[in-house]
Amino acid sequence: MTDIGILTCSNSTQHVGCSSFGCLGAAYDREGAFAQYPDGVRIKGIINCAGCPGTHGHGKILKRVNALVASGVQAIHMASCMVGGCPFIGKYESVIKEAHPGVEIRRGTHPLPPAEMAEKIMPQVVDQLVAQGRTIPEIVMSVVNA
Repeated sequence: MTDIGILTCSNSTQHVGCSSFGCLGAAYDREGAFAQYPDGVRIKGIINCAGCPGTHGHGKILKRVNALVASGVQAIHMASCMVGGCPFIGKYESVIKEAHPGVEIRRGTHPLPPAEMAEKIMPQVVDQLVAQGRTIPEIVMSVVNA
């Protein structure tokens, strides 16, 4: 059995509410990226990235990854949500590999949905990611001014 960690997209988990059910199901069923482990995997932890880092914040990922490495993971899987949508995935991989050369970094977790289903799902996910809700100051001011 291989000890692994999973790194998910903060936008997916924090803003759209993904519970990592696809990643966990694939790990337990030995599907997708986890099919390569004949003896199965033991998930030591699931963390999400620190959010889109801009041009200089890539090192922030190490604060989160260090906890996985300390738990003894042999590999860290970039969740399928990151593979399909993270513009920083390559930089994250290089920062992690440099800091932890003994840990394998792998792309993917669960199988992606068929293209026709993804075409229906992704526009709705994107809508939720960019939805413009009211901010706390706007809510407070609406109550104060009411």
